[in-house]
Amino acid sequence: MFNYAFPTDLKSIYKRMEEVNPSVYGRTRNFVDGAVTYLSPYISRGVISTRDVLDTALRRGAKLSGMGKFIQELAWRDYWQQIWKVKGEAINDDLKRPQ
Repeated sequence: MFNYAFPTDLKSIYKRMEEVNPSVYGRTRNFVDGAVTYLSPYISRGVISTRDVLDTALRRGAKLSGMGKFIQELAWRDYWQQIWKVKGEAINDDLKRPQ
């Protein structure tokens, strides 16, 4: 049974990274009982990076060919973090020119 609490000690966070299965994530992430990572709070607050998550999955033997959606989601998170750095609180507003 997965622990849905969000521990704050690095050992537990790294253990959670080790439990990620990128190929199952890609197939089931949108389901209530899907294989989501529960790493968002740590990534968004800079405790771990998306690169840490990717490197851990690769080190554990995940194949790039089976983790496309997983990598896409990590890249999307990186993209929005960069936009937030540039735009600050304006990220909450419409970023396009008036239509």
